[in-house]
Amino acid sequence: GNAANQQKIAELQKEAADLETTQAQLELQIVPYLSALVFQLTGTMTPVVPRLLCMLFFLGSAWFLYRLMRGISGRWPALVGLGIYLFLPLSMMTAHVIQPEACALFFYCGGVWLLWRFQQTRRLAFLWGASAMTAVAIMEKTPVAFVGLVFLYVLFSLGGLACLRSPVFYGCGLLTLGPPVALILYTSHHSVFRFVDGI
Repeated sequence: GNAANQQKIAELQKEAADLETTQAQLELQIVPYLSALVFQLTGTMTPVVPRLLCMLFFLGSAWFLYRLMRGISGRWPALVGLGIYLFLPLSMMTAHVIQPEACALFFYCGGVWLLWRFQQTRRLAFLWGASAMTAVAIMEKTPVAFVGLVFLYVLFSLGGLACLRSPVFYGCGLLTLGPPVALILYTSHHSVFRFVDGI
């Protein structure tokens, strides 16, 4: 019953506290953290919660991707693209496994959509939003950092070489890469495993 679930949660918290001093995760643990909050609030532990969170993140990424495709190519091509994205075997697997990929896709697609909105409107709020979402995506899955090439393309296409003299260019870089670099430095300092420490 409820008492057994509370005891299980307490045991897991103790294990996590014991591991905290010796292990560090390179990836930002968004899904596990949100799952733990739900477990605490409901007093129950079930794998349905993290699976549901991953599915919601994946569907959120699909929404951002659809908005991007619709803005670029129109409604029907965007619907076809969305259908392909939703029903690819890899996508269907990513949508329900308890891994950071769905969360990373959500922030990655959201960042790219906001960057496109910035390109269309030149409103800095979209650029800062794109930078923040991309920073979270990189912290969730480091290879997302390659999207920086898209940032460079957009900024140079809008401002040419003159953007190198703009504080916005460097502010965007700092907001996008600062938090991931800080996380990597922190985890490498606290980790005792070579995989995290020397990656």
